[in-house]
Amino acid sequence: MNKNSRPKVLLIGNGFNLLVKNNVSNEKLIEALLEIYKKPIRKKDRDELINNVPWTLLTMIALNDGKESKAKKVKEQFYEKKKLKLKYNSNPILHELLNVGFDAILTTNYTYECETVLDHEFIKNKDKRIKTNNIYKGKNRKESKYLLKTYNQIVADGFTHNIWHIHGELRNKNSLVYGLPDYNGLITKIFNYISNDLYQHKNKISYESWIDYFVYGDVYILGNNLSFYEYDLWQLLYTKKNLNNHGNTIFYEQKEKDNRTKYILLNELEVEVKHMNFTKKHDDKEFDYSSFYKKAIKDIKKQVK
Repeated sequence: MNKNSRPKVLLIGNGFNLLVKNNVSNEKLIEALLEIYKKPIRKKDRDELINNVPWTLLTMIALNDGKESKAKKVKEQFYEKKKLKLKYNSNPILHELLNVGFDAILTTNYTYECETVLDHEFIKNKDKRIKTNNIYKGKNRKESKYLLKTYNQIVADGFTHNIWHIHGELRNKNSLVYGLPDYNGLITKIFNYISNDLYQHKNKISYESWIDYFVYGDVYILGNNLSFYEYDLWQLLYTKKNLNNHGNTIFYEQKEKDNRTKYILLNELEVEVKHMNFTKKHDDKEFDYSSFYKKAIKDIKKQVK
């Protein structure tokens, strides 16, 4: 990274998995969660919940007795379902995006799509790729819950790729952020991190956490639909707007009528929205994601130099 320029940051989500065959979608994982305790929910009601309720709230259905032991079991089951996605899948379009030359790659995925595209042997060597920035007064310790300063580093294709799993990763089951309690805890950690005045007004920026990259870097969001349940990201977009010396944010998504409210809110938060002249109907299962992503990547390449 040029010392006189802002870091270029990619925020990616589950979108690129739409290009991979036999992908285990979040909808299937949600349905599996609802099945764990054989809840007496009619199929019609189950479909209604999955289609309309944020999945952070769906966990409350499985945890409605509030017992900690049940919460732990749900997380174990969720972890086992996610392990189905540990294998390497070829994804040339994702590979092209990762090789644009970002200073930091942020992902909301728990799984290792980015790492395995860059390094086919990553799963075998994953513990050797982990990096943790100084956490406690110069002492380098592993983060046990919220991974603010932990990332995976892969050197490939002439680039050093630093990949941050901002909602946790499978290597550390305790780090997974998927329910309301987890999100509330993460937001508390974020507030604590950015609460002091030095952070609010600093001119010399030390990029120690993914939060620093998100707020002060130029962020390109692709393959992540910024769902409203991702409260941490929306809070940081608000924080970013109101901090001095912040970077820019560009959000790439095909235009959808049902998402008009989201686009209005992003505009208020000074996020540039680019549809790349693509429009998608809500129930269009044949949408050409491949062409959309290719065009968006071409646009990103022009800006990341």
